[in-house]
Amino acid sequence: MKNKILKAIGIGGVSAMIAATSIMPAFAKDATKYTPVNGQTITMDKILVMDAEANVPNKTFAFTIEPGTAIAAGDGTLEVLAGPAGATIGGTDGGAKFTEGQTTYSSVQKRTGNNLSGTTEGASIDDHVTLESGEKYAKSPVEINMSAVTFDEPGVYRYKIHEVALDPTNTNDFGLTNDQIADRYLDVYVEHNASDALEITGYVLHNSDGAVLATGALGDGDRKDGGYTNEYETEDLTISKDVTGNQASHDKFFKFVLEIEAGNPGTVYDVDLEDAIANTGAANSATLAAYKNQANPTSITVGADGTASATFYLQHGDSVKVQGLAKGTKYTITETPEDYTPAYALTEGSAAAVNGTTAVASDADGITGDTTVAFTNTRRGTIPTGVLVSIAPYLLIGGAAIGGVIVSKKRKKNA
Repeated sequence: MKNKILKAIGIGGVSAMIAATSIMPAFAKDATKYTPVNGQTITMDKILVMDAEANVPNKTFAFTIEPGTAIAAGDGTLEVLAGPAGATIGGTDGGAKFTEGQTTYSSVQKRTGNNLSGTTEGASIDDHVTLESGEKYAKSPVEINMSAVTFDEPGVYRYKIHEVALDPTNTNDFGLTNDQIADRYLDVYVEHNASDALEITGYVLHNSDGAVLATGALGDGDRKDGGYTNEYETEDLTISKDVTGNQASHDKFFKFVLEIEAGNPGTVYDVDLEDAIANTGAANSATLAAYKNQANPTSITVGADGTASATFYLQHGDSVKVQGLAKGTKYTITETPEDYTPAYALTEGSAAAVNGTTAVASDADGITGDTTVAFTNTRRGTIPTGVLVSIAPYLLIGGAAIGGVIVSKKRKKNA
């Protein structure tokens, strides 16, 4: 009887357990197999090409980054996904920062390590910098931070990078040009490895938003890229001095004041004194006392307000060349002609303007080509003609007197 009761309880308990089990929810299968992977911080290059005689300007180029446009898979092409939000560009510098005095290169450098264009170590970076004769370039990295971006599936994820256009009316942008291709496209390749874990296998920067071939190559007309290339267009300003006239001194120093406006603050212009005297010295008696022992500057620095000035002392045959003025920079040159008649001829490229009434030359529209401002001062004096006529009779009388003395001496000797 006891066993029947236990057996009944046991059967009832099992039945209750089965019933309870039947009403418990089943555990769902995890639909996500991958652990998301975050992007990294990478860089692209910003190249600034300039004349070999120019100095690097203080300038930061700005960029934006946003998710690209998705492209469906096609015949022989991969699906392109819009990149997840969270990518930033520019870093603490706000873009690509160039500063006065930074390193420049007169020949294309070799790559040390791989970069976004896939250029291998030791190879040329000609894909985004080309130098012509007499040019050099500076280079600045642009930080692309993707550490806050999460990728949760294999695929090709695209971002659009845009260079902010320069303002031609902004004096800080004078002489600077944007890259001809304002938009670049960054593709992030995410794959799963043998351990079925996600990993980022590459970043490719290129110049088109076209399809990506399944072979891994880019589409027609597309190319890998290392970054952006901008130009800094500058001109040289030469001041020359000549004097003419029978009363003009070739030893005398004349004072010139150069005033610059609409310059890029902090920019340094080197001054070539090869055809001028570095210091006026103290021995020149033709030069005003205030102009003696004066040194000609070897460089000019633009102030925070975009202006700069320099004083030069030139004598006949001298010239100074101020190098690397950004195209559009305005200038005024004022000479102190003293008692000489001033004149100047101004040449800019193939154009020329002549002024023969003042000693002030200026370019209010801004310099647009290598320019020479040639100052010529004239000082003449006419000897009064009456002086020569009045002297002649006295010369004759004097000659006769001397002749008489000589004859008298001979007579006395013969006596």
